[in-house]
Amino acid sequence: MKIHFAQLDKTKVSFEIEIPSEEVAKERNEVYNYLKDNAKVSGFRPGKTPQQVLEKQFEGTVRKEVIERLLPKYFQIALKEKNVTPLTLPEFSDIKLENGPLSFKATVEVRPDIELGKYKKIRLEKLGAQISDEDVENKLKELQLQAATLTEVKDRDEVMAGDFAIIDFRGLLNGKPMKGLSRQNYFIPASDEETKGDAVSNTLARGIVGMKKGTEKEIEVELQNRQENVPGEPEARKALFKVTLKDIKKRILPEINDEFAGIFGFKNINELKDKIREELEKLWEQKEKRRLIDEMTEKIIKKTSVELSSNLIERQRDYLLYKLNNELAGRKIPREQYMQTNNLTEEVLRQQYTQAAAKQLKAKLIFSEISKRENIKVEEEDLKSEIERIAESAKKKPEEVRMYLERRDMLDNLREDILEQKVVDFLFSNAEVKEKGKIWAAVKRVFGKK
Repeated sequence: MKIHFAQLDKTKVSFEIEIPSEEVAKERNEVYNYLKDNAKVSGFRPGKTPQQVLEKQFEGTVRKEVIERLLPKYFQIALKEKNVTPLTLPEFSDIKLENGPLSFKATVEVRPDIELGKYKKIRLEKLGAQISDEDVENKLKELQLQAATLTEVKDRDEVMAGDFAIIDFRGLLNGKPMKGLSRQNYFIPASDEETKGDAVSNTLARGIVGMKKGTEKEIEVELQNRQENVPGEPEARKALFKVTLKDIKKRILPEINDEFAGIFGFKNINELKDKIREELEKLWEQKEKRRLIDEMTEKIIKKTSVELSSNLIERQRDYLLYKLNNELAGRKIPREQYMQTNNLTEEVLRQQYTQAAAKQLKAKLIFSEISKRENIKVEEEDLKSEIERIAESAKKKPEEVRMYLERRDMLDNLREDILEQKVVDFLFSNAEVKEKGKIWAAVKRVFGKK
């Protein structure tokens, strides 16, 4: 086997490979032997078709099969021989196969040179948990809403702010139904104020105030961005929703007292408040740790020199967009609705995902380099523990999860995820984390006493 290796640029290499005639002939004979035993040829029994007949009838098929078998096999041999780790699938070209050797060219993106900067003792400033009495009260109100009961409004037939309405609606744009914006028996709170929902929910919530049971109303909704596939001027951004009010309900809230605490399994309201504060502090700590890890990663990326090709970034961006589309499809959210809700255009979305792709790739390469320097590895026990965690979450047996991953060639992906997490844990454990205002808070406690 002959290999000519060339570095095209900092992130791309090429191989010119020639596979010897004898190896090609051996592979070709294996294909013909398979065809001789299995191919159905008119006038001949299986296993009795002459070689020259097979060659005449299946020459093109055999040539294609030989190429598909040999190219990836010998490309992998070339990678090992030149000690090259690809980041992308190869692009094959200049494939030549007649009666002699098989030659081809393969180009592939490779890991760029990485000049690691400082990655230990990264200085981080942690914010202490700041859970106020108001936070606890707000959580109590959320629990109060969960424990609330709904009852039908019988003394009036008109919707008031604070009521809950059951409606049917369908959205029209330029007179045509909008995909995904049609519901029956839809439960919606009526409000005379702006809420946290999207443009459609907000407008409908305000628009139904004053409606009477059994009536229909047309409510105009201003969409939040102009889609490229929507023709016309700004008028085309206005959707018309036809709404029918079917029923009105009002919420009955329980009083917040010891009896209320008993609904959630606590002896009294003070015990419930203490538990709420404890849970809020845990959530704060988890959120703060994620923020610190993101900040740490940003600092390490800034201190490290790594050059990525635009092609590699674009591929990662397209992969992230593919995952987004799958997620939206799983949640049955039309892409157009997602774009409207988040006030996005295709151009802005692609820009955001291009930046995210570059950041992800840099972090991945940097973490990989650090794992080599610090000899951080994924042991079989690490893999076993993660599979058990996934199995418990999915309510499956660990062997079922492992079999699923193996069948889909996903074990290596899981190993990469585990390795990345181990590197992050290593870096965070070696960071210098100080709590903001801790010294000043101690001074105030000492000298603030009267």
